[in-house]
Amino acid sequence: MEDKILKKYIIRSFWIHITIILIALFTGLYNKKIDKHFLVYGAHSKIPTQALFKSNKENKQTNWYAKRIAQEKELKEKRNAKIKAEKARKAKIEAQKKAKILSSQAKTRDLELAKQKKLEQESKIKESQEKKKKKVKQKKEEKPKKIDQKKEKAQEPEQAPEPEKELEPEITPENNIQENQELVFNLEETGEQDPNLKAAGEQIKGIVKTTWHPPVGVPKGTECKLKLATDSNGNVTEFNFTEKSNILIYDLSIINAIKQFKFYGFLCGKIFTIDFRQ
Repeated sequence: MEDKILKKYIIRSFWIHITIILIALFTGLYNKKIDKHFLVYGAHSKIPTQALFKSNKENKQTNWYAKRIAQEKELKEKRNAKIKAEKARKAKIEAQKKAKILSSQAKTRDLELAKQKKLEQESKIKESQEKKKKKVKQKKEEKPKKIDQKKEKAQEPEQAPEPEKELEPEITPENNIQENQELVFNLEETGEQDPNLKAAGEQIKGIVKTTWHPPVGVPKGTECKLKLATDSNGNVTEFNFTEKSNILIYDLSIINAIKQFKFYGFLCGKIFTIDFRQ
């Protein structure tokens, strides 16, 4: 009886120990799992940033990043288009203003040239009228002198013929004009030998080089001639075109340069012509 009781006791204790060990194992494994969720933040979480990525769970069938880049590109293109349109509008307005200024300057220049031409024509007409009057007066004065000379010759007794003297040519206004023209022609021919004219040419070249900036794109051979008048201080008081280039921008650049001219020495109080050539 006692053996049976011991056996039963041993078997029971064995199974009890096994169940305790199993329970201890299961409870230990269960305690390794933690149900609590821990929240962490990235390095730039507190700085406001723009999100460029989203979870694939939310956008399984769409590429969000590609859409975002396309939207930004479209916005940039719109902004650039607006900026270009604004620049083009401003450039158009400025071009219109410049065109108005140039047209007004051209009109005033044409009016000035027309006035100068009228004045020159009037002065020429006056000079020709004065010359005609002088000739008529000379003829009227010469007639009574010739009559008196004839009377004196008739009253004088006949004398032996004297040897003929070479008569000097009478000096008339026409002869004076011819002599002046010859002098001018000789000066033009001997301009390179005259030191004053040579120095004047070098002076003009230096002033034109520093003040005149012709526009880009003007064809070679373009030519424009102007007649200038200076005062005793070397400032340009009058100028007019004797030959235009038919290129408005080219002529305007020359006018702007002439306004800055300041001569000295031999060129003060003179009238001379400058040939501007490209």
